[in-house]
Amino acid sequence: MKSFNLSVVSREAKGRHAVNRLRAQGIIPAVIYGRSGTRSLSVEDKEFRALLKAKGSGAAIVEVEDEGRKKMLATIAQIQKDALSDELMHVDFKEISPDEPEVFAIPVVVRGEAVGVKSEDGVLEILKHEISIRCLLRDVVDAIEVDISKLHAGERIHVKNLPILPGISYLGDPEVVVLSCSKHSEEEAAETKEAATPAAVPASGEG
Repeated sequence: MKSFNLSVVSREAKGRHAVNRLRAQGIIPAVIYGRSGTRSLSVEDKEFRALLKAKGSGAAIVEVEDEGRKKMLATIAQIQKDALSDELMHVDFKEISPDEPEVFAIPVVVRGEAVGVKSEDGVLEILKHEISIRCLLRDVVDAIEVDISKLHAGERIHVKNLPILPGISYLGDPEVVVLSCSKHSEEEAAETKEAATPAAVPASGEG
């Protein structure tokens, strides 16, 4: 899993007006919570956006460094954005320990092409783009890779069918569907075939 360093500052100022002033200065209000309690922080918008860009869609460990305090390992638990302006409004960090199992949300990555799509007129549907796992920090993976090359039309991959990985437990209902290869109905197949068939063109001179 990717790891990043992030400089933060302990935040005393709270309340609506105080955080609005911070945002106007290009600073994001934040909080970190966990075994050490809960602490209010602030982080520079520019620096945090750079971290998000480098992190991409996968999970990541953030080493939060506040001057004069012990460094803490954390994950990004929640990001609040303004839907209209895309302004970053608030960030929640969750403290983690390298010595105890933690819960992580890991992206699902599909490998291969389903035989059901390739030769059985099926349609691949990804129903869960992230999977929650529990493991030690040293066992965390960047993604859960799922080989779908043998997936036929009408078949599904459930949580219980995901690859077995050392030290990792999948959370939630094992019967939850992660991926499926749906069959086209006869009506849909006929419409698809009709759309793919070129219309007849009258020979010149007819009429």
